[in-house]
Amino acid sequence: MAEALTLGDTTMSPAARERMLVGVARVSIAGMTAAIAVFGYTSGTLRYFYPLLLLSAALYVLARGERLFVPLLRYLTSPLMRWRWAFLLWAAASLFWTARTGNSVARVVTLLQIHAIGFLFYDAVRELDLGRWVLRNLFAWTAVGVFAALLTGVGTAAGRLTGFYGNPNVLSLAALMGLTIFASGLSLGRGVWGRVATQIAGLVLLAGVAAASSRKGLIGVPIIWLLGLIGSRSRKRVAVQIALVAAIGTALVMTFEPLRVLWQFTIARVADVFVSLSSRSGGTRSVVERVTFVREGITLIGRSPVVGHGIGSFRWLAGQGKYAHNNMIDLGVGLGLTGLVLYYGLHASLMFRALLVGRTARTIRRFVLVFVPTFVILDIGVVSYYMKAPAMLLVVCAAWLDRVAADGVSR
Repeated sequence: MAEALTLGDTTMSPAARERMLVGVARVSIAGMTAAIAVFGYTSGTLRYFYPLLLLSAALYVLARGERLFVPLLRYLTSPLMRWRWAFLLWAAASLFWTARTGNSVARVVTLLQIHAIGFLFYDAVRELDLGRWVLRNLFAWTAVGVFAALLTGVGTAAGRLTGFYGNPNVLSLAALMGLTIFASGLSLGRGVWGRVATQIAGLVLLAGVAAASSRKGLIGVPIIWLLGLIGSRSRKRVAVQIALVAAIGTALVMTFEPLRVLWQFTIARVADVFVSLSSRSGGTRSVVERVTFVREGITLIGRSPVVGHGIGSFRWLAGQGKYAHNNMIDLGVGLGLTGLVLYYGLHASLMFRALLVGRTARTIRRFVLVFVPTFVILDIGVVSYYMKAPAMLLVVCAAWLDRVAADGVSR
Protein backbone atom coordinates (compact mmCIF):
# COMPACT_ATOMS: atom_id res chain seq x y z
CA MET A 1 0.00 0.00 0.00
CA ALA A 2 1.39 3.36 -1.01
CA GLU A 3 -0.31 5.07 1.89
CA ALA A 4 1.03 2.78 4.60
CA LEU A 5 4.25 2.85 6.58
CA THR A 6 5.95 -0.43 7.42
CA LEU A 7 7.26 -0.84 10.98
CA GLY A 8 8.81 -4.31 11.36
CA ASP A 9 6.20 -6.90 10.55
CA THR A 10 3.28 -4.54 10.98
CA THR A 11 1.83 -1.89 8.73
CA MET A 12 0.59 1.40 10.07
CA SER A 13 -1.33 3.99 8.13
CA PRO A 14 -0.24 7.64 8.35
CA ALA A 15 -3.36 8.43 10.39
CA ALA A 16 -2.64 5.65 12.89
CA ARG A 17 1.01 6.69 13.12
CA GLU A 18 -0.05 10.27 13.78
CA ARG A 19 -2.37 9.15 16.57
CA MET A 20 0.45 7.12 18.09
CA LEU A 21 2.85 10.07 17.99
CA VAL A 22 0.27 12.36 19.60
CA GLY A 23 -0.22 9.71 22.28
CA VAL A 24 3.52 9.65 22.93
CA ALA A 25 3.48 13.45 23.11
CA ARG A 26 0.71 13.28 25.71
CA VAL A 27 2.71 10.84 27.83
CA SER A 28 5.76 13.09 27.51
CA ILE A 29 3.78 16.15 28.59
CA ALA A 30 2.45 14.19 31.58
CA GLY A 31 6.03 13.36 32.59
CA MET A 32 7.27 16.93 32.21
CA THR A 33 4.36 18.40 34.16
CA ALA A 34 4.89 15.80 36.92
CA ALA A 35 8.55 16.79 37.17
CA ILE A 36 7.76 20.49 37.34
CA ALA A 37 4.72 20.32 39.63
CA VAL A 38 6.09 17.81 42.13
CA PHE A 39 9.88 17.99 42.06
CA GLY A 40 10.74 21.34 40.51
CA TYR A 41 10.65 23.61 43.54
CA THR A 42 13.60 22.78 45.78
CA SER A 43 17.18 21.56 45.44
CA GLY A 44 16.37 18.56 47.62
CA THR A 45 14.22 17.00 44.88
CA LEU A 46 16.35 17.91 41.86
CA ARG A 47 17.71 14.35 41.72
CA TYR A 48 14.19 13.31 40.71
CA PHE A 49 13.36 16.43 38.74
CA TYR A 50 16.10 16.36 36.10
CA PRO A 51 15.95 12.66 35.10
CA LEU A 52 12.16 12.71 34.75
CA LEU A 53 12.12 16.04 32.92
CA LEU A 54 14.95 15.21 30.52
CA LEU A 55 13.64 11.72 29.76
CA SER A 56 10.15 13.08 29.04
CA ALA A 57 11.55 15.94 26.95
CA ALA A 58 13.70 13.54 24.92
CA LEU A 59 10.69 11.31 24.29
CA TYR A 60 8.69 14.34 23.10
CA VAL A 61 11.45 15.44 20.72
CA LEU A 62 11.73 11.93 19.28
CA ALA A 63 7.98 11.79 18.73
CA ARG A 64 7.84 15.14 16.97
CA GLY A 65 11.11 14.83 15.06
CA GLU A 66 11.82 17.19 12.19
CA ARG A 67 8.37 18.75 12.52
CA LEU A 68 9.70 20.84 15.43
CA PHE A 69 11.59 23.20 13.12
CA VAL A 70 8.64 25.36 12.01
CA PRO A 71 7.12 25.52 15.54
CA LEU A 72 10.52 26.66 16.84
CA LEU A 73 10.48 29.55 14.39
CA ARG A 74 6.95 30.41 15.49
CA TYR A 75 8.02 30.28 19.13
CA LEU A 76 10.91 32.64 18.51
CA THR A 77 8.83 35.06 16.41
CA SER A 78 5.60 34.96 18.43
CA PRO A 79 4.26 38.51 18.92
CA LEU A 80 3.45 37.62 22.52
CA MET A 81 6.72 35.85 23.33
CA ARG A 82 8.72 38.80 21.97
CA TRP A 83 8.15 40.43 25.34
CA ARG A 84 9.87 37.52 27.01
CA TRP A 85 12.76 37.43 24.53
CA ALA A 86 13.35 41.14 25.09
CA PHE A 87 13.30 40.55 28.84
CA LEU A 88 15.80 37.67 28.57
CA LEU A 89 18.15 39.75 26.42
CA TRP A 90 17.92 42.63 28.89
CA ALA A 91 18.59 40.28 31.81
CA ALA A 92 21.64 38.83 30.03
CA ALA A 93 22.87 42.32 29.12
CA SER A 94 22.73 43.32 32.80
CA LEU A 95 25.67 40.98 33.43
CA PHE A 96 27.84 43.65 31.84
CA TRP A 97 26.98 46.29 34.43
CA THR A 98 26.55 44.30 37.61
CA ALA A 99 29.30 44.44 40.23
CA ARG A 100 28.89 40.75 41.15
CA THR A 101 28.15 38.13 38.52
CA GLY A 102 27.84 34.85 40.46
CA ASN A 103 24.18 34.94 41.41
CA SER A 104 23.31 36.95 38.30
CA VAL A 105 24.73 34.36 35.91
CA ALA A 106 22.81 31.61 37.74
CA ARG A 107 19.56 33.55 37.32
CA VAL A 108 20.11 34.07 33.59
CA VAL A 109 20.99 30.39 33.05
CA THR A 110 17.85 29.33 34.93
CA LEU A 111 15.70 31.59 32.75
CA LEU A 112 17.24 30.19 29.57
CA GLN A 113 16.68 26.60 30.75
CA ILE A 114 13.05 27.32 31.58
CA HIS A 115 12.30 28.76 28.18
CA ALA A 116 14.19 26.03 26.34
CA ILE A 117 11.82 23.45 27.89
CA GLY A 118 9.01 25.99 27.44
CA PHE A 119 9.33 25.50 23.68
CA LEU A 120 8.04 21.92 24.02
CA PHE A 121 4.97 23.16 25.89
CA TYR A 122 4.50 25.89 23.28
CA ASP A 123 4.62 23.31 20.49
CA ALA A 124 2.21 20.97 22.31
CA VAL A 125 -0.36 23.73 22.72
CA ARG A 126 0.19 25.70 19.50
CA GLU A 127 0.59 22.78 17.09
CA LEU A 128 -1.10 19.78 18.76
CA ASP A 129 -3.92 21.58 20.59
CA LEU A 130 -2.92 20.01 23.92
CA GLY A 131 -3.54 23.10 26.05
CA ARG A 132 -6.23 21.48 28.15
CA TRP A 133 -4.12 18.33 28.50
CA VAL A 134 -1.22 20.39 29.87
CA LEU A 135 -3.42 22.22 32.38
CA ARG A 136 -5.27 19.07 33.43
CA ASN A 137 -1.99 17.28 34.12
CA LEU A 138 -0.52 20.22 36.00
CA PHE A 139 -3.65 20.42 38.16
CA ALA A 140 -3.60 16.69 38.91
CA TRP A 141 0.13 16.48 39.64
CA THR A 142 0.04 19.55 41.86
CA ALA A 143 -2.75 17.95 43.88
CA VAL A 144 -0.65 14.78 44.15
CA GLY A 145 2.35 16.78 45.33
CA VAL A 146 0.37 18.69 47.93
CA PHE A 147 -1.31 15.49 49.14
CA ALA A 148 2.12 13.88 49.57
CA ALA A 149 3.23 16.94 51.54
CA LEU A 150 0.20 16.59 53.81
CA LEU A 151 0.99 12.93 54.39
CA THR A 152 4.62 13.56 55.34
CA GLY A 153 3.67 16.15 57.94
CA VAL A 154 7.11 17.77 57.63
CA GLY A 155 6.94 21.35 58.84
CA THR A 156 8.79 24.28 60.35
CA ALA A 157 9.44 24.82 64.05
CA ALA A 158 6.33 27.02 64.11
CA GLY A 159 4.19 24.14 62.83
CA ARG A 160 3.78 25.37 59.24
CA LEU A 161 3.72 22.54 56.69
CA THR A 162 6.53 22.35 54.14
CA GLY A 163 6.55 18.73 52.95
CA PHE A 164 9.23 18.12 50.34
CA TYR A 165 8.62 21.60 48.93
CA GLY A 166 11.12 22.80 51.51
CA ASN A 167 9.28 26.01 52.33
CA PRO A 168 5.68 26.69 53.44
CA ASN A 169 5.36 29.66 51.09
CA VAL A 170 6.50 27.56 48.12
CA LEU A 171 3.98 24.87 49.05
CA SER A 172 1.23 27.47 49.22
CA LEU A 173 2.24 28.99 45.89
CA ALA A 174 2.15 25.59 44.19
CA ALA A 175 -1.32 24.93 45.62
CA LEU A 176 -2.55 28.33 44.45
CA MET A 177 -1.29 27.60 40.95
CA GLY A 178 -3.39 24.44 40.90
CA LEU A 179 -6.41 26.33 42.22
CA THR A 180 -6.25 28.78 39.31
CA ILE A 181 -6.73 25.80 36.99
CA PHE A 182 -9.61 24.55 39.16
CA ALA A 183 -11.29 27.97 39.02
CA SER A 184 -10.97 28.13 35.23
CA GLY A 185 -13.45 25.27 34.85
CA LEU A 186 -11.19 22.44 33.71
CA SER A 187 -12.08 18.99 35.10
CA LEU A 188 -10.08 15.83 35.73
CA GLY A 189 -12.67 13.76 33.88
CA ARG A 190 -16.15 13.65 32.43
CA GLY A 191 -19.42 13.06 34.18
CA VAL A 192 -20.17 12.91 37.88
CA TRP A 193 -16.98 11.11 38.87
CA GLY A 194 -14.88 13.64 36.99
CA ARG A 195 -16.55 16.50 38.85
CA VAL A 196 -16.15 14.69 42.19
CA ALA A 197 -12.46 14.03 41.53
CA THR A 198 -11.97 17.67 40.59
CA GLN A 199 -13.60 18.89 43.81
CA ILE A 200 -11.53 16.49 45.91
CA ALA A 201 -8.32 17.67 44.25
CA GLY A 202 -9.38 21.29 44.86
CA LEU A 203 -9.97 20.58 48.56
CA VAL A 204 -6.54 18.94 48.82
CA LEU A 205 -4.96 22.09 47.39
CA LEU A 206 -6.88 24.26 49.86
CA ALA A 207 -5.75 22.00 52.70
CA GLY A 208 -2.17 22.58 51.58
CA VAL A 209 -2.66 26.34 51.68
CA ALA A 210 -4.19 26.13 55.16
CA ALA A 211 -1.50 23.79 56.52
CA ALA A 212 1.23 26.08 55.19
CA SER A 213 -0.37 28.95 57.14
CA SER A 214 0.60 31.28 54.32
CA ARG A 215 -0.40 34.93 54.11
CA LYS A 216 -0.11 34.70 50.34
CA GLY A 217 -2.47 31.76 50.43
CA LEU A 218 -5.12 33.60 52.43
CA ILE A 219 -4.83 36.48 49.97
CA GLY A 220 -4.67 34.33 46.86
CA VAL A 221 -7.60 32.02 47.58
CA PRO A 222 -10.25 34.79 47.78
CA ILE A 223 -8.84 36.36 44.61
CA ILE A 224 -9.07 33.03 42.76
CA TRP A 225 -12.59 32.45 44.08
CA LEU A 226 -13.72 35.92 43.02
CA LEU A 227 -12.31 35.52 39.51
CA GLY A 228 -13.78 32.02 39.27
CA LEU A 229 -17.23 33.25 40.26
CA ILE A 230 -17.19 35.68 37.34
CA GLY A 231 -17.09 32.86 34.78
CA SER A 232 -20.43 31.24 33.98
CA ARG A 233 -19.03 27.69 33.63
CA SER A 234 -16.75 27.88 36.67
CA ARG A 235 -19.20 29.72 38.96
CA LYS A 236 -21.01 26.62 40.18
CA ARG A 237 -17.91 24.60 41.04
CA VAL A 238 -16.32 27.53 42.89
CA ALA A 239 -19.54 28.13 44.83
CA VAL A 240 -19.64 24.44 45.75
CA GLN A 241 -16.02 24.59 46.91
CA ILE A 242 -16.69 27.64 49.07
CA ALA A 243 -19.67 25.89 50.68
CA LEU A 244 -17.63 22.73 51.31
CA VAL A 245 -14.76 24.70 52.82
CA ALA A 246 -17.12 26.63 55.09
CA ALA A 247 -18.86 23.47 56.30
CA ILE A 248 -15.86 21.14 56.59
CA GLY A 249 -13.50 23.83 57.87
CA THR A 250 -15.87 24.97 60.59
CA ALA A 251 -16.50 21.41 61.74
CA LEU A 252 -12.79 20.56 61.87
CA VAL A 253 -11.76 23.77 63.64
CA MET A 254 -14.51 23.37 66.22
CA THR A 255 -13.69 19.70 66.79
CA PHE A 256 -9.89 19.53 66.83
CA GLU A 257 -7.85 21.81 69.08
CA PRO A 258 -4.64 21.70 66.95
CA LEU A 259 -6.57 22.91 63.92
CA ARG A 260 -8.14 25.71 65.95
CA VAL A 261 -4.68 26.81 67.12
CA LEU A 262 -3.38 26.71 63.53
CA TRP A 263 -6.32 28.84 62.34
CA GLN A 264 -5.75 31.41 65.08
CA PHE A 265 -2.03 31.46 64.28
CA THR A 266 -2.73 32.05 60.59
CA ILE A 267 -5.20 34.87 61.26
CA ALA A 268 -2.65 36.52 63.55
CA ARG A 269 -0.04 36.34 60.77
CA VAL A 270 -2.39 38.12 58.38
CA ALA A 271 -3.21 40.80 60.97
CA ASP A 272 0.52 41.47 61.37
CA VAL A 273 0.68 42.56 57.74
CA PHE A 274 -1.73 45.45 58.29
CA VAL A 275 0.11 46.51 61.46
CA SER A 276 3.48 46.54 59.72
CA LEU A 277 2.30 48.55 56.72
CA SER A 278 2.19 51.68 58.85
CA SER A 279 4.97 51.01 61.37
CA ARG A 280 8.52 49.67 61.34
CA SER A 281 8.17 48.46 64.88
CA GLY A 282 4.78 46.75 64.64
CA GLY A 283 4.11 43.18 63.58
CA THR A 284 6.33 40.13 63.52
CA ARG A 285 9.97 40.17 62.52
CA SER A 286 9.32 38.57 59.13
CA VAL A 287 6.66 41.10 58.15
CA VAL A 288 8.74 44.06 59.33
CA GLU A 289 11.68 42.64 57.36
CA ARG A 290 9.63 42.38 54.16
CA VAL A 291 8.32 45.92 54.51
CA THR A 292 11.90 47.06 55.04
CA PHE A 293 12.94 45.23 51.87
CA VAL A 294 10.34 47.17 49.90
CA ARG A 295 11.52 50.52 51.28
CA GLU A 296 15.17 49.70 50.65
CA GLY A 297 14.30 48.39 47.20
CA ILE A 298 12.57 51.62 46.21
CA THR A 299 15.66 53.54 47.31
CA LEU A 300 17.93 51.28 45.26
CA ILE A 301 15.69 51.58 42.20
CA GLY A 302 15.93 55.37 42.52
CA ARG A 303 19.73 55.15 42.23
CA SER A 304 19.53 53.43 38.83
CA PRO A 305 15.92 53.65 37.65
CA VAL A 306 16.42 52.80 33.97
CA VAL A 307 18.95 49.94 33.75
CA GLY A 308 19.12 48.72 37.35
CA HIS A 309 22.12 47.20 39.11
CA GLY A 310 22.16 43.77 37.44
CA ILE A 311 19.78 40.84 37.71
CA GLY A 312 19.66 39.30 41.20
CA SER A 313 21.57 42.19 42.75
CA PHE A 314 19.10 42.99 45.55
CA ARG A 315 20.51 40.21 47.74
CA TRP A 316 23.92 41.87 48.10
CA LEU A 317 23.02 45.51 47.50
CA ALA A 318 20.51 45.66 50.36
CA GLY A 319 23.10 44.23 52.76
CA GLN A 320 20.58 41.70 54.06
CA GLY A 321 21.90 38.57 52.36
CA LYS A 322 18.31 37.69 51.45
CA TYR A 323 16.16 38.00 48.36
CA ALA A 324 13.52 40.73 48.18
CA HIS A 325 10.36 38.59 48.76
CA ASN A 326 8.77 40.86 46.12
CA ASN A 327 9.01 40.26 42.39
CA MET A 328 8.57 43.91 41.44
CA ILE A 329 11.28 45.05 43.84
CA ASP A 330 13.74 42.32 42.87
CA LEU A 331 13.29 43.03 39.16
CA GLY A 332 13.24 46.79 39.64
CA VAL A 333 16.52 46.78 41.57
CA GLY A 334 18.16 44.30 39.21
CA LEU A 335 16.89 45.42 35.81
CA GLY A 336 15.40 48.86 36.44
CA LEU A 337 12.05 50.06 35.20
CA THR A 338 13.01 48.80 31.74
CA GLY A 339 13.16 45.25 33.04
CA LEU A 340 9.86 45.65 34.86
CA VAL A 341 8.10 46.86 31.71
CA LEU A 342 9.56 44.06 29.58
CA TYR A 343 8.67 41.37 32.12
CA TYR A 344 5.09 42.45 32.81
CA GLY A 345 4.54 43.43 29.20
CA LEU A 346 3.86 39.75 28.52
CA HIS A 347 1.27 39.60 31.30
CA ALA A 348 -0.50 42.70 30.02
CA SER A 349 -0.47 41.41 26.43
CA LEU A 350 -1.90 38.04 27.50
CA MET A 351 -4.75 39.72 29.36
CA PHE A 352 -5.49 42.09 26.49
CA ARG A 353 -5.54 39.33 23.89
CA ALA A 354 -7.63 37.02 26.10
CA LEU A 355 -10.24 39.73 26.61
CA LEU A 356 -10.49 40.13 22.83
CA VAL A 357 -11.08 36.41 22.25
CA GLY A 358 -14.75 35.58 21.79
CA ARG A 359 -16.65 34.05 24.68
CA THR A 360 -17.08 30.83 22.71
CA ALA A 361 -13.39 30.14 23.30
CA ARG A 362 -13.91 29.66 27.00
CA THR A 363 -11.68 26.91 28.32
CA ILE A 364 -8.16 28.30 28.38
CA ARG A 365 -9.37 31.87 28.01
CA ARG A 366 -10.85 31.61 31.51
CA PHE A 367 -7.57 30.22 32.79
CA VAL A 368 -5.66 33.22 31.39
CA LEU A 369 -8.11 35.61 33.04
CA VAL A 370 -7.76 33.84 36.41
CA PHE A 371 -4.08 32.89 36.46
CA VAL A 372 -2.43 36.06 35.17
CA PRO A 373 -4.00 38.66 37.53
CA THR A 374 -3.76 36.31 40.52
CA PHE A 375 -0.04 35.78 40.13
CA VAL A 376 0.67 39.43 39.38
CA ILE A 377 -0.91 40.27 42.74
CA LEU A 378 0.96 37.45 44.49
CA ASP A 379 4.22 38.82 43.07
CA ILE A 380 3.98 41.44 45.80
CA GLY A 381 5.00 38.73 48.25
CA VAL A 382 7.22 36.37 46.22
CA VAL A 383 10.00 36.48 43.63
CA SER A 384 8.55 34.36 40.85
CA TYR A 385 10.23 35.37 37.60
CA TYR A 386 12.66 32.43 37.68
CA MET A 387 10.18 29.86 39.03
CA LYS A 388 9.54 27.01 36.61
CA ALA A 389 5.79 26.35 36.83
CA PRO A 390 4.50 29.97 36.59
CA ALA A 391 6.85 30.64 33.66
CA MET A 392 5.65 27.51 31.85
CA LEU A 393 2.03 28.50 32.35
CA LEU A 394 2.69 31.90 30.80
CA VAL A 395 4.15 30.10 27.78
CA VAL A 396 1.05 27.88 27.61
CA CYS A 397 -1.18 30.97 27.64
CA ALA A 398 0.85 32.59 24.86
CA ALA A 399 0.79 29.42 22.75
CA TRP A 400 -2.96 29.07 23.00
CA LEU A 401 -3.59 32.71 22.12
CA ASP A 402 -1.19 32.41 19.16
CA ARG A 403 -3.14 29.34 18.00
CA VAL A 404 -6.43 31.22 18.21
CA ALA A 405 -4.97 34.19 16.35
CA ALA A 406 -3.58 31.95 13.61
CA ASP A 407 -6.63 29.90 12.72
CA GLY A 408 -9.52 30.98 14.93
CA VAL A 409 -9.66 27.70 16.86
CA SER A 410 -12.01 28.04 19.82
CA ARG A 411 -11.06 25.62 22.55
